[in-house]
Amino acid sequence: MFVLLSWIIGTRPRVFGDSVSYLNFPVHNPVEALDNIRTFGYPLFLRIVQTVFPDLRFLPQIQVALYCAAVFFFYASCIQYGFPRWAAWAAATPLLYQRVLWDFASWVLTDVPAAALGLLSIGCLMRVVVGRRPVLNWVGLILGVFLAYQVRPAYLFLVPLIPVLALLFLWLRDPPWRWDRSSKGLLARSAAAAIIPLVLFCAVRLAVVGNFGLVSFAGVNIIGITTQFMTPEMVSNFDQDLRPLALAMIERRDNKELGIPGGQRMIAMPDFIRYYNLHAYDVFLFLAQQYVDGRIDSTRPVRDLNDLGKDAKPIEDLGRRLAFATIEARPGIFAFYYFKAFLYAVSFTLYTEGTIVLLALAVLAAHFVSTLRVPGQGSPSAVERADSPEIRARNVLIFLAAFFYLAKLLLTITVEAPAGRYLVAAAIFIPSALGITLLDTAKKAFPLVARLR
Repeated sequence: MFVLLSWIIGTRPRVFGDSVSYLNFPVHNPVEALDNIRTFGYPLFLRIVQTVFPDLRFLPQIQVALYCAAVFFFYASCIQYGFPRWAAWAAATPLLYQRVLWDFASWVLTDVPAAALGLLSIGCLMRVVVGRRPVLNWVGLILGVFLAYQVRPAYLFLVPLIPVLALLFLWLRDPPWRWDRSSKGLLARSAAAAIIPLVLFCAVRLAVVGNFGLVSFAGVNIIGITTQFMTPEMVSNFDQDLRPLALAMIERRDNKELGIPGGQRMIAMPDFIRYYNLHAYDVFLFLAQQYVDGRIDSTRPVRDLNDLGKDAKPIEDLGRRLAFATIEARPGIFAFYYFKAFLYAVSFTLYTEGTIVLLALAVLAAHFVSTLRVPGQGSPSAVERADSPEIRARNVLIFLAAFFYLAKLLLTITVEAPAGRYLVAAAIFIPSALGITLLDTAKKAFPLVARLR
């Protein structure tokens, strides 16, 4: 599979707009690194690769190898947790056909290494619940979660998710579950493993650069959402220094016909990604850079935050303040956007990740065949017993897929438009849940498959 993926993806890394900021990251200057709009994880990974391949020629293969290794580790973790081997195979195999791997492995972007670290973290958590090599797996869990959001900050959702999954894995492995000393201890340790490294890192950033956060790069993201809700009436309640910029943004937005169409409460969600980028870059960034410089020049090109360096901080602060002022003025419309964005993202996930649709159709077909079988023939298979390892394995994957997807999705759409790049990463375990469900259903439909254990 690695050879096939490597041959299809190719050996030439491709550079995207964000790639430049990772390649130019000040790895050798800790203060500048902590003050950068990027986290250190992926730039450090690139520097390690460059020590062997200065031109990053084999970066796609290295990223594929990391991901494949993480898939194998997840497969082995499922077996240690108690999955039958074929159930573990059905859970792990769909991970190799995800768009997050096929679409992004050749790019100088964070998607594939972050996904690999997410798989590693979940695999370590499964082993921790079982109690195998506790010290080694606890260390793996801590490092996996920490490095995942250092490579891609969107993986911060793992911090609250890990203790929840720890209790779910404990409950599903050995029901009936009891809220006893062992459960409380696992909850406390898993929460500490996820939270303490993040708090310590943010404390270091606070001491060095005066910002308590993983990154200081949320204002410009969320302003792409809130600019469409801004009205002249609300500006009078903004801070005095924000009013001229807010009015200029409204004027530029309306002149470019980026406002909400007449009679509607919100831009149609299928168009929102395009509107989001125009609001963030062509409206806010264009005007905010001139506002900070004190020079208005309509011919000046918009500079990306990646190119601004330290000059990005006051612009980021303006974006954050304007965004939260708008949300405070119109909380209802933002809540409506959030609900609509969630529904759109769920439906858009089916479009972006075709593996989900194909496996879902296969499950329906296998279920249809199983209903045609004459009742009462033979004894019930092991998969039909509620306490069977196959049923427990399927339940684990269903809960894992649902909680992983919802945790990442709900965090992402808070500050970003629901783009496909984020959705394929959120849905990574859904094909696995469908794969193991397909195996269970096929066992009921086909006697030959029922022999697999």
